[in-house]
Amino acid sequence: MIDEALSRFALSPDATAELCNVSENHTYRVEDPKKGTFALRVHRPGYRTAHQIECELQWVDALRKDGAVDTCVPVAAPGGERVVDLGSHNVVLWEWLPGAEPDPEGDEVIDGFRMLGAVSARMHAHARAWPRPNGFDRPIWDFAHTLGAEGYWGLWQDGLGMGAEELALLEPFRGQIPDEVFGEPFVPPVSDGSGQDRALLRKAQQLLQEAKLPVKDGKRLLPNGEVFTIEFLLDEPSFQPHHATFIKNLGQLGIEASIRLIDAVQYRARVEAFDFDMTTMRLSMSPTPGDSLRPYFTSQAAATKGSYNLAGVASPAVDALVDKAIGAETREDLTIACRALDRVFRAGRYWVPQWYRTNHPIAYWDVFAHPEKPARYTQGTGAPENWWYDAAKSAKLEQAK
Repeated sequence: MIDEALSRFALSPDATAELCNVSENHTYRVEDPKKGTFALRVHRPGYRTAHQIECELQWVDALRKDGAVDTCVPVAAPGGERVVDLGSHNVVLWEWLPGAEPDPEGDEVIDGFRMLGAVSARMHAHARAWPRPNGFDRPIWDFAHTLGAEGYWGLWQDGLGMGAEELALLEPFRGQIPDEVFGEPFVPPVSDGSGQDRALLRKAQQLLQEAKLPVKDGKRLLPNGEVFTIEFLLDEPSFQPHHATFIKNLGQLGIEASIRLIDAVQYRARVEAFDFDMTTMRLSMSPTPGDSLRPYFTSQAAATKGSYNLAGVASPAVDALVDKAIGAETREDLTIACRALDRVFRAGRYWVPQWYRTNHPIAYWDVFAHPEKPARYTQGTGAPENWWYDAAKSAKLEQAK
C-alpha cells in the first residue's frame, strides 16, 4: 500500500518510507533521493471522507497564509488532487517540516509547552474568525460531541469501544471487578526503549508509595516490614539478558529481584506445583477461542496443579465470561464475550508482557536441488525425499564465505 501511495504522488522508485508515528493515523517519513524528504499520512479507514480531509487541508493552508501557524505544505499528486484514494485508505503527502524532539527531562520541555499553548491559542482564535468556504465539512468538537450525549464514539461512561451487549455481560459483576473495567481498557505502559525510562520509574515510585510500601535504607518494605523481594524462575539461560534490565529497574525502586536458574526437571516440578514468584510463559491462543480457555483462566484450573493457569486467575467474572465464550452460537456473540473477558483480564494485571513477533524468521541452506515441477500432492516445502545434493550450489556457498 505504501509503495502504491508513493507512486501515486510520482515519487521515484528508490523512495523509502519509515513509520515514525501512530495516533489517529499512521505517519511515515519518506526519503526520496531525487525529490527530498516528505511526510506521508495514511488515514484510518472509514474515519474521515476524502472531502473532509480536503477541508482540513484548506484550513491548514489558511493557517499558514494568514500567519497564524507555520504549517506543513500538502503536496498535490500529478492529477492535482491532494487527498489520494487507495481504495482502502486515503493518504496525504506533506513537505517535511524539520524539527527535533525535546529531551523529556530537559528544561526545553517547559518552553515547548509555552509554545504549544501559544500555538493552540492562535489556532483557536483563527478557527473562530476564519470564514468557511462553501461546502466546508469538518466534525464539531464541542461538549455535546465529545463528552455529551452526541459523542462520536458513544457515551464515555460505557468505556472505550464498549457496546451495549458487552456492557450487559459485565454489569452483573459491577462491584466485584475493578471499576476500570467499565472505562478505558488497561494498556501496558510503553517505555522509551532506553532501558531506564525515568518517567515510568517515577510513576512506579508513585504507585508504590500510594500502596504504602515505603523505602528504608534503600530497601522497599512490605506492610509487614519485610523487604520486598521477587524471584524469577527460569530453566533457560537465554532468558537472562531479557530479565536483566527489568531486574535493574526493580532495584532502582528498592525491590530485591533475582533470577533462579534450575534444570528442566526441577523447573517442571516447581511450575506444576505453582512454586514460584514469577516465571515466563508463551501464550498462543486460537483465533476462535473455545474450551481451550478453561485450563488457562478459570478458578478450577487455578486449583489444579499442573494446569496452565500459572497466574492463578480465580475470578467468578472470568469463569462466567469463559462459559459465555464457549457457549457462543455466533461469531458476533463470541467476539462480544471475548472482548468482555479481555477487559476483566487486563484489569487483573496478571501478566507482564515481554515481547512478541509479527513474523517468522526462516533460515535455509541452499545446497539442494529439486524437480522443477513438484509432485502433484506436494505442499509447503515440497517433498524433501525428492531433493538431492547440488555440488555447484555448495561450491558457491564455499566461495561466499
